[in-house]
Amino acid sequence: MRRYRKGAMDRLYVEDAEGLTYGWADAQTGEITVQIPGSEARVDAAFEAWASTFPEDDLATHAPGRNSKALAAAWDAEVHALDEDLRTLYDLREHAVYQRDQYRRGNGGELTIGLRLNKLHQRGWGVLHAIPLYDGRADIDHLLVGTGGVWTINAKAHGSLPIRVNGDRVSVGRTYVDHIRAARHEATVVKRLLNDNGFLVPVQAAVALNLNVATEFHVISEPHDVVIDRTEYVVEAIERSEGIIDAHTVNRIFALLRQRTVWEETA
Repeated sequence: MRRYRKGAMDRLYVEDAEGLTYGWADAQTGEITVQIPGSEARVDAAFEAWASTFPEDDLATHAPGRNSKALAAAWDAEVHALDEDLRTLYDLREHAVYQRDQYRRGNGGELTIGLRLNKLHQRGWGVLHAIPLYDGRADIDHLLVGTGGVWTINAKAHGSLPIRVNGDRVSVGRTYVDHIRAARHEATVVKRLLNDNGFLVPVQAAVALNLNVATEFHVISEPHDVVIDRTEYVVEAIERSEGIIDAHTVNRIFALLRQRTVWEETA
């Protein structure tokens, strides 16, 4: 506890050993201000300890262990506060581990699928990867430009849980995922960008699944405008689409979409 007096100001500050201020009280009004949110218990305990240890005018009234009892109570509040901090940190760590593992799995899927899509370059397709959208808050995993038009590929890697597709509803195990909606949105963004630049060409959305060999994959009904399948079958669908637009238009579109600044318009 540190007392600060200057002019009409008379405050008691609660600080840690490094001088970080958690809060203060007005010595005249007793009003307490907490500077660090979540530190209410710490600040209250510090003031209670200070009040309990502040010496009486008549020191003969002090009971044995008066100060240590008050300080023990203050540190008890600190222990409880730290326990809460630890629980919060544990939850944050669990979330961070989950997110890390998700992105690692996703990266493996994107890399595997991307290398497979790169082979389409031999057939005259232009291939782009990791296209940033919305100032980098999202991205398009893969984009292809060829005589089959423009394809946006959303890469997904899943483990051993069964996957079922029923129109727009896709489930992984018992959990529904938004693969179709996300893929459709990416295609819409690209189509709007192309239209704004004078290109009226087909834009096809696809979800390429990087699955274990033993993973069950069932299609009850296909989405009407999104191709979703194992990577090799998505590639086959792309190859079957060839012959819609001419090579000159393909080159012009690819020259446009390969420029980073063009995508800043999606922000």
